[in-house]
Amino acid sequence: PLDKYWNFTGAIELASVQGSVIGGDAHAHISVFDWDSKTNYIGHLEPGSIVAYRAEVSLTVLEGVKTERYNDEQGHFRIRQR
Repeated sequence: PLDKYWNFTGAIELASVQGSVIGGDAHAHISVFDWDSKTNYIGHLEPGSIVAYRAEVSLTVLEGVKTERYNDEQGHFRIRQR
């Protein structure tokens, strides 16, 4: 699929964030609500995204778990334990 990007003005509610930080790189999935259009959006939080008010995010470190990102033989994005 082609990448699609949205730019919002007005009130956007960040409903949820989930993902991982591996090797210092964040991969975050988000769910947001656009108050003006009353529409939900889901997707990835991209580098350069700006929070105008506040985003409260908690991280948990999984002690002893070591992972890495890689592309398999078909070019698909994967995560494996090291």
